Amino acid sequence: MIVNLGDWRLTLAAARSNLNYSQEFVAHYLGVGKITLSRWERGETIIDADNLFKLKKLYQLPTIDMLSLPKKCG
Repeated sequence: MIVNLGDWRLTLAAARSNLNYSQEFVAHYLGVGKITLSRWERGETIIDADNLFKLKKLYQLPTIDMLSLPKKCG
């Protein structure tokens, strides 16, 4: 997957979508509910560091991309 380091519009949902993963799949991988994942993706709640780094691994993103997510996503 090609990642544009300067693209501040990258979101958790976009990263998931780029890999064609469903919310159900990712929520199961993380051991959380689909509603929790959805709230993280919409920026309604803040994702914890452990799950953020699990997503980094699952989404195959360099740490810099995960840290450059919009503040409301993580």
